[in-house]
Amino acid sequence: MIGAASPGGIKAIVDQQFELADQVLSHGLIQSWNPRSPSQYPIKAQAEGILRDVISAHLDDIPDGTQVMLKLSLPTVTITTGR
Repeated sequence: MIGAASPGGIKAIVDQQFELADQVLSHGLIQSWNPRSPSQYPIKAQAEGILRDVISAHLDDIPDGTQVMLKLSLPTVTITTGR
C-alpha cells in the first residue's frame, strides 16, 4: 500500500518489487504485483502519477520477450502515454 505521494518512497517500493520480480523470473515464473495507492484525492492522483512514471522506467529496462503482469486500479486521471 502506498501511503503518500512521496517520490522516494514510491520509487523504493517499486524498486523492491522489480528486484523480487527478477528473482521470480529467473525461475521461469511470472511475478504478479498489485500496487495500491491512497484513496484520498488529490494524494491519490499525485501518487498514481509518480507510480506510473517509476513503473514505466522499470518496464523500459525489461528485456524484449520477458513477460510481466501488473494488476493496477483505474487511475484517477487518465493520461495517454503513446504506448
